[in-house]
Parts: sequence; C-alpha cells; structure tokens
Amino acid sequence: RAGREFAVPKWGELCCDYFKLGQPRGYAKFLRTKGMDPSMGDVFRRRFKIFKDNMVGKKTPHTGSGGNRWSFNYEQLIIFHKKHGNCNVPEKYMVNPVLAKWVSQQRVQYQRLIDGQNSSISAQHVDKLETLEFSWIDPKEIQRKLSKKVEQLRRSRTMKDSELTEEILQLKKDKTIVDYALQKAQDELDQLMTDYGDYSTRKRQISEEI
Repeated sequence: RAGREFAVPKWGELCCDYFKLGQPRGYAKFLRTKGMDPSMGDVFRRRFKIFKDNMVGKKTPHTGSGGNRWSFNYEQLIIFHKKHGNCNVPEKYMVNPVLAKWVSQQRVQYQRLIDGQNSSISAQHVDKLETLEFSWIDPKEIQRKLSKKVEQLRRSRTMKDSELTEEILQLKKDKTIVDYALQKAQDELDQLMTDYGDYSTRKRQISEEI
C-alpha cells in the first residue's frame, strides 16, 4: 500500500531468523511477515548469501578467506563494541552466532600463541583486538572464578564464626567455673568468720564466768 511505513531492517537478526526457519522460499514473503518492505527481497537475498557463506566458512567476494574473513568478523565486532561498549559477545548470540563463535576462537588461539603452540592469530590481530579492550579471558570464566572465590570466603567466614562461637561458649563456661569457685571461697570465708565469732563469744563468756 502507498504511504505505508515499514520497520527498519536489522539484517543480522533477519538472517539469523531466516536461517533458523530452514531457509523457506520467498525472501519477499518472509520480509512481509516481519513487517519489512517486501520490495527489498533481492537485497535480503544478497545479505543472506553473505551470512550463510560466512556461517559455513566459504570463500565469498565479500568475506574472502583467511585474513579477509578475519577482517570481516573484526568489523562485526567493532559494531558490537559500539553498541554494547565491550567485546563480550554472548556464547549464544542469536543475532550473529558466527561472531560469537569467532570471538571464542580468538581466545583459544591467543592461549595457544602465548603457550608457544601453532596459532592462527597474529600479533597484528592481537593489537587490533586490544584496541577494543578485548578480554582474552571468557567473562563466564571470570564469573565462575569470582563465584568460587566468594563461596570460599563465605565458607571461611562461616568457619570463623563457628570458631568464634565456640570461643565465646568456652569463655562463658570458664566464667561459670570461676564464679562457682569464687562463690565457694566466699562461703568458706563466711563460715570461718561465723566460727570465729562463735569462738570469741564463747571465750568472753568463759572469762566472765571465771
């Protein structure tokens, strides 16, 4: 219909949805179901071909292979970084699963590089990624380590609290023993004073009788 406003296409999400649906025939029809302009069917077809070829790792005029494919994914990462402020692409990033897999591979290859093993990542690649403040450790791994540390601290705190409680109970027990000993000594002293009073009284009485 003339004058109808269509949603702005997000090609990455559209390609991902189309791929998950098993690539049904009819690009224009698919766009229409998504509220997009069906006249952009040819554009979407070309976009999806790039997406699909990149998914299976084929050479294309757009992505090429080797360095060109790396550059293509790096450009995708730049877009992600501009949008999210970091390079922590989720493991299950349905908008661009290829990028998620590529980011994970960069971490693996970097670890191989610093371990002195054969690696597909170069020093130039490392420099480029680090300009984006790329984290070489998976954020999930960092979270797991933090959670483990927190749990260790919690257990340590629980043990310390338990030890402190035992110390307090022992002090209370010791105080009870000391209080009992003091009270017993006081009772014995009182008894001695009483006996001494009785003795003094009896001695005075005897003196008076004499």
